[in-house]
Amino acid sequence: MLVTDKFVFVHMHKCGGTFINMFIKTFFPSAKEIGYHYPIGLLPAQYRHLPVLGTVRNPWEFYVSYYVFQQTVLRRARAAMPAAATREGASADAGDVDPLNGVDALFSYLSDDGALDFAATINRFLDLSISDTLLQGALARMPTRYGQRGPDTPTQQSGFRGMDLLRDELADISGSGLGFYTFLFRRMMGEDDVYVVPTTRLRTGLLEFLRRASVPITSEMEQYAMEHRPENRSEHAHYATYYSDGLKQRVADQDSLLIRRHGFQFEPAPRNAGC
Repeated sequence: MLVTDKFVFVHMHKCGGTFINMFIKTFFPSAKEIGYHYPIGLLPAQYRHLPVLGTVRNPWEFYVSYYVFQQTVLRRARAAMPAAATREGASADAGDVDPLNGVDALFSYLSDDGALDFAATINRFLDLSISDTLLQGALARMPTRYGQRGPDTPTQQSGFRGMDLLRDELADISGSGLGFYTFLFRRMMGEDDVYVVPTTRLRTGLLEFLRRASVPITSEMEQYAMEHRPENRSEHAHYATYYSDGLKQRVADQDSLLIRRHGFQFEPAPRNAGC
């Protein structure tokens, strides 16, 4: 979460947030980070009068981006430090630095430490809200403090890059039937009056928000917003290539609230797209 003297930005995981973070830090000297991926509920009282910006992504696309990103971070960590192949090795050998920083404990558990493919992993994410047994197993591995990957891993004082979802927060998904992404969005944005921009119009939506917040927009700001390269982008094939009909429908059902609210659709992959 970033705060400025003009507005607040809630950084939703894998939803264009790094691009907006860089924009804000470039043009707003007053920008200050209030925790990485902190939800709106943790916004300090002195900033609650300010307009709030958030982003949202097509749920089908989110799950692909999240899975690919987590697998990429996991491979890099293991290449850099073979002991990071297991949670125990990472905890025992890392001292006060977590070599798996950025790999969510929830992803590690639900993907069997990266061994499961996309479909198997995302089906387990969707099962969290309906399977108490699965959820209890996940909760046992979740962090209890922000800036921490798991209950037995060191808290990162700076540079933390995980989802920052706590055990007590995840417990709220129990029995809801919600897709994990819808649950995560609700946790991040809460019930406050947040101006939410879909990633399909991230650049123009950012400028629209600033105008609504009465923030003067310079030509340099507009050029950056419209032309600067994407940041922290996951490289993968078109998201539709990852889905079976059954998994596609599960996301449609469990993430229907966000899908309907923002008019998302499952787009077919281009003919030359591969998995």
